[in-house]
Amino acid sequence: MRQFGVLAVVAMSFGTLAAGGARAEIEYPYCQGVNGGYGSGFVTCGFTTMAQCRETILGMGGWCQANPNYVAKPAPVTEGRPRRDGRRQSGS
Repeated sequence: MRQFGVLAVVAMSFGTLAAGGARAEIEYPYCQGVNGGYGSGFVTCGFTTMAQCRETILGMGGWCQANPNYVAKPAPVTEGRPRRDGRRQSGS
């Protein structure tokens, strides 16, 4: 029975790895890149504004660019019109 539990954990681990690599759930619109020597370096796309990215690279160098993979989410649709007390009133 113990071996079955170990095999189940190993099987689930392989299934998780086969499903795809680690990926952030949140995509941000701006990226920072830093060039390193001998082909090393990194790119991180964790900035909400270009100004935020530029402030981050001050003093250490690098560059900022728009995230080519970023897709803006549509604004939520609200139904009805606001009442005087701030709550939503159903339409009709």
